[in-house]
Formats: sequence, structure tokens, C-alpha cells
Amino acid sequence: NNKVGAGRMTITESVPPERVVIRLEFTRPMRATNVTTFTFVPKGLEATDVTWSMDGNNGFVGKIFTLFMDMEKVVGKDFERGLEKLKAAAEHR
Repeated sequence: NNKVGAGRMTITESVPPERVVIRLEFTRPMRATNVTTFTFVPKGLEATDVTWSMDGNNGFVGKIFTLFMDMEKVVGKDFERGLEKLKAAAEHR
């Protein structure tokens, strides 16, 4: 998908049923390495709260980028769509 750039992801930790940690390595449009964590908290027998976070360091270009871009607007819908797909997959099982 040319709209999202390129890179790879590696699962670095999986602690069922608590969390999954993924190392994201972006190669374009700009290089960056981030850690994404999915945290799962059971809520009763048929529900789970899921938190999806992404952490990393910004270099000079990344810092300039965030001054002019609202990251919630840039990736917020992708996070929501991803969580909706995760919910659908979990409920399908």
C-alpha cells in the first residue's frame, strides 16, 4: 500500500492473555523504529478492554513533522479500524 510506506514488524513479546508487544521498523517515507503494545484487560466473561499504544523517539525531522501534523487525525482512524477488526475476529471465534 503506497499510502502507508514500507517497513516490517516483529512480535517481541507475547504474554497471553495480558499483552503483545511488536517492534515496528519503518523504512519509508522516513526511517523510524517504534514499539507497539496491545494490552488486554478482561471485563467479565465476555468482554475485554484493549489498549493499543505506540512509543518511539522522534529525530529532528519527526519533531518538525509533529509540529504541523495532528497525529490523532493522521493515524487515529487507522487505530480505530484496527481495533474494530480485532473485535470482529475475536467475536467470530
